[in-house]
Amino acid sequence: LLLCALGGLVREADAELACAADDVESCLMKPGCRWFQRNASVSCPFCEKWFGNDAEVTGCRDWDIDIYCGQMIGLTILAKGDDMVDDRVKLAVQNYEIIMGTMERENPFRKRMVCSIWCETSPRTTCQGQPRIGPEHEVRGVNYGGRFIPERYLQLPGTAELFQGVSPPARVLGRPVADVSLCDVGATPDAAERFSDFLGTSIREDHFERMADLGFNTVRLPLGYWNLLNASEFLEGPRRAPVDIAARVDAMERILPPAAYRGWIDDIFAHARRHGLRVLLDFHAAPGGQTANVFTGCDQ
Repeated sequence: LLLCALGGLVREADAELACAADDVESCLMKPGCRWFQRNASVSCPFCEKWFGNDAEVTGCRDWDIDIYCGQMIGLTILAKGDDMVDDRVKLAVQNYEIIMGTMERENPFRKRMVCSIWCETSPRTTCQGQPRIGPEHEVRGVNYGGRFIPERYLQLPGTAELFQGVSPPARVLGRPVADVSLCDVGATPDAAERFSDFLGTSIREDHFERMADLGFNTVRLPLGYWNLLNASEFLEGPRRAPVDIAARVDAMERILPPAAYRGWIDDIFAHARRHGLRVLLDFHAAPGGQTANVFTGCDQ
């Protein structure tokens, strides 16, 4: 037992020596080392109450970040008898950060994690500390789907008018077709007008203002291949559409030319930019249909 204990102390001492560094630059060049710090630009009376000068919980270390936030910071608070549900406690914990690098001198990119408090409120309130990515890199995303690839169940504004009087075939390949989809709209004589009205109705700037007000910073925008390119120019046969639904897919592609969608896509980028949001393009429907569902443009 004594030898095991001595061995553990030696390993801890070796780890401390391996990560001995006085600044973040030197620290991040050492294998397995991370820089732990408290945000000195923010006044934190609670931090001083719990940790004094912070020397034991900061610096260049080889600590596991989950253990750091969950035990070294989180459990210390519990041991002091403070309530982790208290907003002041949560804000204090967020002052403790971890900087991680790549060990490449020419690579300027680093990851900053901050400790946070996560509370589970059912069946009883229990809290624990955990690391989360720094807010400047955090993606808080919301979906803006159902516009360019309409799905009736979403019931977006204009959906009823888009699909009014439109029916899918009863069966494809002996299977019943579950729902009406965009390729069925393509068979109507006023398909271009229907879809243009739908896009104009369902894409609005106030949506983006609301997203920003709710704290989102990223918008996912699902698109179909027909919004971007004319697949018939470089794909033929089943690679573009299964034979059994080829006529329906042709009708969908002919609703509007790809260039006609550019205006609505540009509007979305403009709305997002004005409200401080980023747009994540999602290639949601590929030529040939990656599944037989309505979200590929044609329910099969």
